[in-house]
Amino acid sequence: ISKTVLKNQLQLGISPAEALTNANRQLCENNEAGLFVTCWAGVYDTESGILTFVNAGHNPPVVMRKGEPAQFLVQRSGFVLAGMEDFRYKQQELHLAAGDEMFFYTDGVTEATTEDNTLYGDARLLACLDKNRNTSIGNQLAALKDDIDLFVGDAEQFDDITMLMIHYGGDGMDRESK
Repeated sequence: ISKTVLKNQLQLGISPAEALTNANRQLCENNEAGLFVTCWAGVYDTESGILTFVNAGHNPPVVMRKGEPAQFLVQRSGFVLAGMEDFRYKQQELHLAAGDEMFFYTDGVTEATTEDNTLYGDARLLACLDKNRNTSIGNQLAALKDDIDLFVGDAEQFDDITMLMIHYGGDGMDRESK
């Protein structure tokens, strides 16, 4: 239901902040089970290079600017969707330049756990992304998944691991997911 509501709102052509505010209102209706959704949504203008985005309680994406180490996007995070009926989301902007990449992921990546309950963590994520930057997006995602698998070994995981990476080449976006 969340995916459908969000998709419908984002396809209306309204701002990401309005879309998430409207989606939140809809998802709060009759939510007796108290379920919630985290979301990071953005719209990229290929002419201006501006990414307009809203974070509703989701992990911060990683920004990899050409020639700089990978770092988490400094951002304000709004409340989760379906958590508070009258919450109004605020959008933010980021300018991407040619050669910049962004990595989006679910918390199952950083919270992947070994048998002794050690988390994969933020530092290991950034180090792995930096180590594999000079390859294709597909190779970067595969190397990260391999590193997570090697780290957790045979430990059973209880959360999904979903990853998306985009590369802005100056003439559009390339993206791959895993």
